[in-house]
Amino acid sequence: MPDCGNGARKKADETGVPLYTIFTNEQLAQIAAQRISSNTGLREIDGIGEARIKKYGDSVIQIMRGMTVEERQQDETGS
Repeated sequence: MPDCGNGARKKADETGVPLYTIFTNEQLAQIAAQRISSNTGLREIDGIGEARIKKYGDSVIQIMRGMTVEERQQDETGS
């Protein structure tokens, strides 16, 4: 299961806001477990509204898509 917390932490650092104000640990866990890959998927997670999706949705999706690619590469190489 991907750990999107590191990507979210980086985004929080870039914006200067605490990570917990962007997404809760539970929300991050759901994003990772469900391998959310669209803003529509983010909307299905309790507590994530349009304002957060507009501000952070694209970044979260990019992080998740990148992790998915990395995981596939690891699976192919057996690492």
